[in-house]
Amino acid sequence: MNTTVIRALAKVNLAIDVLGKRQDGYHDIDMLTIPLTLHDSIEITPLSDAYETYLFCDDPTIVCDESNLAYKALDMMRQNFDIRKEYKIFIYKKIPVEAGLGGGSADAAAIIKAISHYLPQDEATKKAQEELAIQIGSDVPFCLYDKPSRVQGKGEKLTPVKIAYPYHVLIVKPELGLSTKSVYEAYDTIKDDIRHPDIPALIDALAKDDEEGIRRNMGNVLSVPAIKALPLIGDLLEEMDMMNLVLNGMSGTGSACFALSKDKKLLMPDSNANIDILIATDCISEGQNLQDCDYLINYDIHWNPVRIIQRFGRIDRIGSHNKVIQLVNFWPDITLDEYINLKGRVETRMKIVNLTSTGDDD
Repeated sequence: MNTTVIRALAKVNLAIDVLGKRQDGYHDIDMLTIPLTLHDSIEITPLSDAYETYLFCDDPTIVCDESNLAYKALDMMRQNFDIRKEYKIFIYKKIPVEAGLGGGSADAAAIIKAISHYLPQDEATKKAQEELAIQIGSDVPFCLYDKPSRVQGKGEKLTPVKIAYPYHVLIVKPELGLSTKSVYEAYDTIKDDIRHPDIPALIDALAKDDEEGIRRNMGNVLSVPAIKALPLIGDLLEEMDMMNLVLNGMSGTGSACFALSKDKKLLMPDSNANIDILIATDCISEGQNLQDCDYLINYDIHWNPVRIIQRFGRIDRIGSHNKVIQLVNFWPDITLDEYINLKGRVETRMKIVNLTSTGDDD
């Protein structure tokens, strides 16, 4: 059995505007959405001799039946692509529910990508994926690509957005959550004037690294009914302002609030959770977390330290708290290499699909 493990990334909305309600019950929306590194992990295994699909989750509050968006995604993929296999799916939850962070949509998109990995990679398949995604939920098309985007229509129109600087993000989730349906229904009844975000101006500010422009043009019209339903959301946003975390907002329909900052210590002043030594394989080659290291050991399954050295150019662009980052290239002797068998384990025992960058296999 070949097991595929996929990361399903959370998202936050830097801006949400609701333009009106559609005849099909959805709303026309205009959003600026970015992916996070916070993610669920989806493990999917084909079953050769089973008569049904099994869905499990390590969070006992998650309903694991046909109503789950991940199950719906699998069922629709099977129907549309004549897939006759049954599967075992395990969801390892890290994204909180009823938070506005897109956890369910991300899980559904991960299933679509996992199944599509074994289908022809052509425009017809891509278009079919996108059509299926919007039928499952308005956030699913965004989660298929996990790129900063302006999202319009009912969620199916995606326009990539350039962000000049990769911000750190603080997420604060109240214990109570809010349902998407209830927040939209409450919004439809509001008669008061609501401040609407200027999304084109926000896009321009993000591209220019204009923090004042970002602050001025962020906004979420759905925060008005959400705060009425759960006043704690308003309290959290006020507290962030008092902490000088001015790039803040509520994501989606809540109840999670977020703040952006270039300074990680400003978001988490009491945290000492810095990465001092990072030991990994291809994730280092992609430049992830290098700016947080001060001592890096390279055990590279492709035996090519040049790739890692090239990636250090990323630090010139985004900076680092460390004055020096020491790179050590480690070549094990043949006995240790055979014992670890890293290359064989990665390539033959489990296929890890890196869906947050290129979509290629790790």
